[in-house]
Formats: sequence, structure tokens, C-alpha cells
Amino acid sequence: MLRLFSRVRKSSLHVSPLTLQTHKLLLCLPRFSSFYASQQRTPRQQKLKAIEQNKKITEFERKRDWKGLVQYVDETKNEFNDVNWATMFSKLGRMRREARAIKNDKVFNRVRGDFEKRLEDGGMGWLGIREAANVIHAHGVMGIRSKVVFKSLVDDTKRIVEEGDAHTISNCAYALARLGIRGNDFIQTLESEDIVKKLVREGKPQAIANTIWAMATLGNQAPTLARAIDTNEVAMKIVREGQPQAISNTIWALATLGHRAPTLARAIDGNEVVIKIVREGKPQNIANTIWAMATFGYQAPNLARAIDSEEVVMRIVREGRPQHMANTIWAMATLGVRAPTLARAI
Repeated sequence: MLRLFSRVRKSSLHVSPLTLQTHKLLLCLPRFSSFYASQQRTPRQQKLKAIEQNKKITEFERKRDWKGLVQYVDETKNEFNDVNWATMFSKLGRMRREARAIKNDKVFNRVRGDFEKRLEDGGMGWLGIREAANVIHAHGVMGIRSKVVFKSLVDDTKRIVEEGDAHTISNCAYALARLGIRGNDFIQTLESEDIVKKLVREGKPQAIANTIWAMATLGNQAPTLARAIDTNEVAMKIVREGQPQAISNTIWALATLGHRAPTLARAIDGNEVVIKIVREGKPQNIANTIWAMATFGYQAPNLARAIDSEEVVMRIVREGRPQHMANTIWAMATLGVRAPTLARAI
């Protein structure tokens, strides 16, 4: 009886080598285990899991804990969907002070390598339009020149510009300009009539500004976009709804490209717009705007008077960089404007 029991017990514990190996893999490789587990979930369960992961990523960002964030992603990325990947890059992109440390981090680069491998295998089509743009924008903000990511952008240009909204398109253009990636097919596509109409009709002032700024930064003349911006309807939308940065970036870009923009210049020199620029704008915004006016040869009397006030001059001196002061002085001198307050500050 004892011998029979021993045999049964021994037999019940017997495991084939293959089964044992698989069992060890499931126990010892958490990444494989998480991937295996994800395949057993229903679509609804997968969606709920993705939402849970996004909340975790957001918690790390709220604590400014980028190391914890990338470590969490490294451990759970096999279950990520496109939204999770986009959220990770976007949240890290907001940590601009830590960007250099993040870029050099081994765990982050391992995670980024896995993401790029997926792009190499399947292109960018598995990412939603907005998610793809968020990933690209984060690369631009963080200064990551990924050949794989930006090649995927070029390959997916048609889908992004046709299906994406103005904000999405401008984010991609901004990233390319931040990284100095020239001669890109994506940028060339933005000059088509249909895309320009979408940008100026549907886009907010910031999206319009980012796009024309990108064109100027990359040295792309963008005549179609420039003409569309210098219409009464678009110019008034920019000055009424736009922040000082959007206004200054737009006029700076047009001046840099050599496109005269009399409609926008007149709109900017309106009293209400001038007050917004000098009170809410940073010294760089003020300097870029008056520099653009001088480059156009447009007198801008309202803006010039407002700049030569004690309050504005002291802000430029205290908060601005030497370049901002130099540009402002050059512009006033070029326009032949007497600026005694500015002169005393020098």
C-alpha cells in the first residue's frame, strides 16, 4: 500500500522538461508574464488596464519622479497601447529641466529602443493620429533626434496631414524645427492649399504661429501659408485670440522669411493689441515684434511709444537678455524713433 502510494505521488509530480521550462519562464520573467497575461484579457479589460497605466504614469509626473516613471514603463510596457506610449513621452517631455538626465538614462533608452523596434516592425500606423503627434512633439521638446521616429513620420505623412487637426500638424512641424531636420517631405506637404486652409481656418493662433515659425526656422519660404496668414480674417484672429508669444512668433517668422505682411502689422499696432504685448509679453516677445516691424519698414507708432515707457524698458532690462535689448534698440533706431527712456537705460 505504501509502495503504491509512493508511486502515485511520484507520478503526480512528474513534469516533462518542456513544461518545466515554460513554467520557469512564466515565474521568472515578469515581462513575459505580463505579456502573456495581457493576451488573456478581453478588449474591455485591456482598455481598463491601459487607463490604469495612464493614471500611474500621471502620478509619477505629478511627483516629478521621472526615474520612477521610466522604471514603471520598463516593467509594464509589454501591455502598453498607443495612448500609454504617447502619455509616457508627453509627460517626460514636460520635465524640461530634467531632459538631459532623462535622455542619458539607461532605462529610458532601453524603453525608447523597444518603442523604436515596434516602429521599425510596423511603422507608425498602429498609433492614433494624436498619439503619433504627441510622441513626435515630445522628441522635439526633449531634443531627441531619432532617425526611426522621424522616418516613420515621413512615411506616415499622408495620414497625419489629411486626418490630423491643425494642432496635431503644427506639433509635428514644431518638433522638426526644434531639431533642425531640414528637407523633410512632411514640411513640404504643409504648403498644399488644402492643408494651409485647414491650418488657418481651424487652427488656433498658437498652431498657426508654431507652423510658420517652423517654416522660418527651417528656411522654408512657405509663400502659400504666408499669404493666408496676412488676410484680414486670419490676422484679426491671431491678434484677438492669440497670446503675445503667438503674435510675436508669427510676425517674426514672416519678417525672417522676407514676406511683407501689412495686414498683420496694422492689426498688431492697434492699441489693445499693443497693450497686451507690452503688459503680458516677455521681453523676447516685445523685442521680436518691434524687430519684425523694423524689418518690414512699418513705423508701428503705437508699439514704439508703448515700448519707450519706464515700466516696459525696466522689464526688458531686468528680465530680458542682452540680445533682446540689442534687438529693441536696433529696431527703434532703424525706424527713426526717438526713445529717450530706452536710451537712458542703456
